[in-house]
Amino acid sequence: MSAVDISVLIPTRQRVRLLAGAIDSVFALAGSPERIEVLLRVDDDDAQTQTYAGEIGSVYPVKCLVAPRGDGYRAAHTWINDLCAAAIGDWLFVFNDDARILTPGWDDVVRAIRKETLGVEDDVLLVIPRVYHRPHSHEFFLVRRKVYEVLGHLALDPHVDTWIITIMVMLQRAFTCHVDLCHYTDRMADAVAQERRVGGVETMRALRSPAFVEAKLADLAKLLVYMKDYAGATGHGD
Repeated sequence: MSAVDISVLIPTRQRVRLLAGAIDSVFALAGSPERIEVLLRVDDDDAQTQTYAGEIGSVYPVKCLVAPRGDGYRAAHTWINDLCAAAIGDWLFVFNDDARILTPGWDDVVRAIRKETLGVEDDVLLVIPRVYHRPHSHEFFLVRRKVYEVLGHLALDPHVDTWIITIMVMLQRAFTCHVDLCHYTDRMADAVAQERRVGGVETMRALRSPAFVEAKLADLAKLLVYMKDYAGATGHGD
């Protein structure tokens, strides 16, 4: 069996039916499913999802991190950061339980991304799949594990995608990739979706504050130092 090189990270709560579809799309459409793992972050009071995770773990390589709900959506970045710490893949794919992969062989598309096609070293790199019917969406991404290792986190705010994509765009290390997804977020009206919408509005104010801008610039600086050191050590000047 080949080593796992893509870790799919899914925080989830009380959405077993949706989650099952998301996980199935990850593995059923993969070119090399044996090289993929899924990590779930589940609340400790969500017995139904924990039971499902145990069952699906006998079919697919699915791991489950169980922890208190805490501050809910306002703590979403800590869920992702915890999943990153537990992941073993070189690519970290932040995914949702209400999303589906549409591209057959999607993982091979990701693995084929190299310096020759992008013109940059791929140690610090983020790629953004395309979301069907949401052409300007940047709500999903795959990022190289080195980014998490250098920063010690992917984000310090629940808007994980906005945080890390903003930084990677400024570093000119963010690219669109030819992987298509479908996201049902606009159709969802359950308690989880409602909490996400309310929490998203509240936390977006903090994300735009001077303190959080400074924090993002600090993250950018850490990655820039790493990139310069990497270029000096390898002789790659890009």
